[in-house]
Amino acid sequence: MTATPTQRGLWIAALIGLSIVGLVWFGLGMGIAEPTRAEMMDSLGGTAAFDDGVVIVVADEEFVAEGRLDPFRYAEVLNSVEAAGASTVIVDQSIIEAANPGVAAREFDPVVAGYFSGVDGLVLAASDVKLDAPAAGTAIPTLRSRELSPDLAKAVDAVGLDNVVLGSEEKLRTVPLLAEIPPRENFIGGQLIPTAALVALARAKDLPMGIEELSGGISIGGRTIPTEEDQRLRVGYAEELLPGGAAFISATELLESPESLDFEDKVVVLGVTDPESARVVPTPVGDNDRQPSVVVQANATNTLLTAEYLRPVGDPIVVALAGVLAFLVALGTLFLPIWVTPLVPVITGLVFWAAAELVAQRGRLTDLLYPLAGIVLAFVAAIIARVILELRRRRRVTRLFARYVPPDVAKALMAEGESEAAAAGQRLEVTVLFCDLRDFTPYCAKTEPTQVRKMLESFYQVSTDVILDHGGTLMQFIGDEVFAVFGAPVRREDHAQAAIECAPDWQFAAAKLNRELKELGLDPVEFGIGVHSGEVVAAHVGSSHRRQYTVLGETVNIGARLCSQAAGGEIIATDATLDQTVDTNVEDLGPLTLKGIDTPIEGYRIVARDPAPVVT
Repeated sequence: MTATPTQRGLWIAALIGLSIVGLVWFGLGMGIAEPTRAEMMDSLGGTAAFDDGVVIVVADEEFVAEGRLDPFRYAEVLNSVEAAGASTVIVDQSIIEAANPGVAAREFDPVVAGYFSGVDGLVLAASDVKLDAPAAGTAIPTLRSRELSPDLAKAVDAVGLDNVVLGSEEKLRTVPLLAEIPPRENFIGGQLIPTAALVALARAKDLPMGIEELSGGISIGGRTIPTEEDQRLRVGYAEELLPGGAAFISATELLESPESLDFEDKVVVLGVTDPESARVVPTPVGDNDRQPSVVVQANATNTLLTAEYLRPVGDPIVVALAGVLAFLVALGTLFLPIWVTPLVPVITGLVFWAAAELVAQRGRLTDLLYPLAGIVLAFVAAIIARVILELRRRRRVTRLFARYVPPDVAKALMAEGESEAAAAGQRLEVTVLFCDLRDFTPYCAKTEPTQVRKMLESFYQVSTDVILDHGGTLMQFIGDEVFAVFGAPVRREDHAQAAIECAPDWQFAAAKLNRELKELGLDPVEFGIGVHSGEVVAAHVGSSHRRQYTVLGETVNIGARLCSQAAGGEIIATDATLDQTVDTNVEDLGPLTLKGIDTPIEGYRIVARDPAPVVT
C-alpha cells in the first residue's frame, strides 16, 4: 500500500529524530565539544543565591602595596576577624606562601603557628595536595600526597583540604568535597578527609562529621549534598562573593575600622587577591574567566550553606530532549508553508532556551549545545528531504501530465505551481474538440482486425501531433473518437482561438493520414470535428487501480454532440467559441437540436482555409 504524503512526512521526521538521537548519544560518549558544552551550560541560571553568613577578607592590591603581606600582619587580621565575632575562619595555606616567597616552610611554620594558635574556629585549607582517581567500589578520589606542617596542623581547630586541589587547567565549575586516604605500608586506609568548605558547613550548621557516600551525592550529619563525577560539588558563583561584591572586604578596611564590621556567627574566608601574589585559577566567571583561589573557596562554602545546588540533567534526558526537538523541527519544516520554515528552528531554539532558563532557576542545568545542534541539523535534513520530495513530486506530476499535454506545457504547469490544483480538481473555462471517424462501423466489418488497429494507430498519431503542436491537451481515445481540450490543465486566455486554429489543421491532416493508410494498403478515412467553449470541472478521477485526468460538464456533452452532427471533413463550432475568436470564416447553420441538450445551440460551419504549416 502506497504511503500518503502525510504518512511519508511523519516517517521522515521520525527518522531524522532517531538519527539525531544516535548522533547526540555518540557525541556525549566521545566527549565531543565538551568545553563548549560546559561554557553554554554556565550561561544558565544567572548568579547563584547568596548566604549572608559568608564573608571574604582579602589582601588586595592596596594591602600588599603597603607592605602588610606577612605572617605578622595576618595575625592582626585574624585577631580582628575573631574580635568581630566570626564563628569559623578559613585560611588558605597559599596566604603563608605569598607572605613568605622562597622561604622554606620549616623556617616560618613554627612562628606562624604561634599566631594561629590563639584564634578560635580556625580552619586551615591545606594546599599542595594532589588527588588520584577513586579506588574500586567508590566515587571518592584518593589522596596522593599531603604535605602539611605538623606545627600548623596543631595550631588550628581543623584542617580541610583545599577545594582547589586538582590544579587542573579546566575551569573550576566543580570542586572536590572530600578525599580518601589509600592504604599504605604500616597504615590502614579508608579514612575520609573533607575539604575546607565541607568542614565550614559542619561547623556553621553544627553537623557531626559523619560522612556517608551516596549514589550521586554524599551525606554529612544526615544532610544530603548532590554531587557530580568523583563526588565533586558544582559551585554556584554568587555576585556578592565576586571581586567588588557586597561580601568582599579589604584586610586594610578590617585593620583600620574593625569596630565597623560585624562577623557574628559568620564564616570568614581569608585569601589574597593582589594579582602579583594571589593564586589565580580558571573559573566560569570574572575577567578573562579567572579568579583568585579564595573566590572559589568562598563560593564553594556559600553553595553548601545555601543548599541551592545546581545539577546538570542526565545524559539520557539530553539525548531524549534532542530527539524530540529534532522531530518537532523536522515536522514543522516538512509540513508548514515554505516561507515559514526558517522560523521553525529559531522559535524552537528560543523556546527551548527559555525553558532551560526556567529549569535552571530550580537547580537543574540543561545541556544547550547538543539539543540546539540537533535543532539545526534536523532543520537542514528536513529541508533536504523536502527538496527531494518536491523534486520527486514534480517529476511524477510532470510525467503524469506529459501524457496529455506537450512537455513544455507540463513544465509550465509545475513552474506556476498549478499541478496540485490541477490534479485535485478545479473549474476552468476551456474549449473542447471532438474528432470522430465517419462510417467506422462498416469499415471495421470489411477490414481485418490487424488492419483496423494499424489504421487507428495512424489516426491517433496524426491527431496527437496536431493537438500537441497547437498546445492542446489530449484527453482520451474512445474507439474511433479523439477528445482534446484547450485551457486545461494550464489556464490560457486564448483557448478558443487556439482550438479554432487547431480544428482546420486537424482536417488538413486527413490528407497525410490517408497517404499513410494508402502505403499500408488501407482505405482512406474521413472525420468530423465538433468545437464548443464553456466551463468544466477538471480533475484526476478514477479508482486505486486506474486514474486519469479528465474534464466534466455540459460543455463536454455539447462538444461531443456537435461532433456527431459534423459530416466527414466538416467542422462545427458554436457561438460560445466563435465569440472569442477573430478572423474566422463561418457559415451559419441556425439553431441545432442536440440529443440530451434541452436548449437549441447556435451552430456554425467553419469554412476551410489554407493549412497552417504545423503538420509535416
